[in-house]
Amino acid sequence: MKAKNHPNKNQVIDHLGLALTWGKIEIARNDLLIEDTEWPTDKLEDIMLLAIVMNSVDFVELFLEAKLIDLKEFLTIKRLLLLYNNPSQTRQKLFLDSLFRDTGQEKDKDQSNKTITLKMVGKLMTYLLGDYYDSHYISEEKYANAKLNLGIKKCSRCKKLVENSLANVSREPTPSEANNDSTKQTCDFDNPQRELFIWSVLNNQREMAEFFWQDGKNAIAAALVAHALLFAMSRRTHSKELIEQYTSNAK
Repeated sequence: MKAKNHPNKNQVIDHLGLALTWGKIEIARNDLLIEDTEWPTDKLEDIMLLAIVMNSVDFVELFLEAKLIDLKEFLTIKRLLLLYNNPSQTRQKLFLDSLFRDTGQEKDKDQSNKTITLKMVGKLMTYLLGDYYDSHYISEEKYANAKLNLGIKKCSRCKKLVENSLANVSREPTPSEANNDSTKQTCDFDNPQRELFIWSVLNNQREMAEFFWQDGKNAIAAALVAHALLFAMSRRTHSKELIEQYTSNAK
């Protein structure tokens, strides 16, 4: 699956998607490290998003090391919302959904698909960490008011790249989203590593959490938050498997 001197870009992108699905990082390296190749940013960002959801640290690291993705430009509010609303049905994801219910939060009734909002995430973290924790997802208006509508056509290229339910996390924006300042692609986070670290911890993806922890700022504070979150979640689940994972990951 090695690329030729003048590869078809769509074919190479398809190869990258398949390499991600199969966990073949060496194929990705061979396809990515091609000189004088101008990559379609939107398609690379689709694969980056899927790599994060799939806990494929090697692929995320490769994209960043090769400077194919700028993390600040990549992680918009919309993409973070897509991560929290990914359709996976893992034990951890189902437990996370139950925690939202435990906090008395109902998914947004104004949206047809009842999506998770960043404000809900902020309230969940306050519930788990205590009232002393002041979440910027609640205190800052651009995060608290951010919404996502998943009731639209899925991105066909992602469905082609990864033929499973994870392809649902990337899709075309609705006209209302295109006009909504809170979900525009230009809306960045000052510290995207922190946001992805928090997402990884809440989704019990230890390897991804460690990667963004090492790459981010305020390592000691971040480690303390992660420990507290994992300990709090371990006390609220009846799953022996999750309790063991949380306890191990909190060390």
